[in-house]
Amino acid sequence: MAPEWWGGEEAGWIFKDPDLIREPLLTGGQSEMTIHFDARSGQFISVQTLGFGKAQVAMRASPRLAGEWLTPTAIFDPPENERKNVMIYAGKAHPQFEGADLVLTYATNTTEFSEHISDSEIYYPQFIRLSSCDSR
Repeated sequence: MAPEWWGGEEAGWIFKDPDLIREPLLTGGQSEMTIHFDARSGQFISVQTLGFGKAQVAMRASPRLAGEWLTPTAIFDPPENERKNVMIYAGKAHPQFEGADLVLTYATNTTEFSEHISDSEIYYPQFIRLSSCDSR
């Protein structure tokens, strides 16, 4: 209800000030991605996909939420990339899930409308279990 924008190191977080320049926290992010603090590595971790259509799940880290983000690194190449008409998107971390050091998901879809009805293998989250999320 009260959004704030990052105005850089000098301005910090700003609220409704049209005169201040807003800076992105990181570049190359996507609309469906996650950022969480990872206590094991002591860093913030971002999970997203790289690309759209055929894509990889990627991670990057930063010691601070507002800066010094590493370049995203592809960590998983979904097998669905072998499919024709595939769309892979929405790479996300779920640190609240159990069963691995870090559980990730990504979404799959298709550009072919008829496959939405006939193919039950798409449009459900796919899960990835990581044995370590230490990104240092």
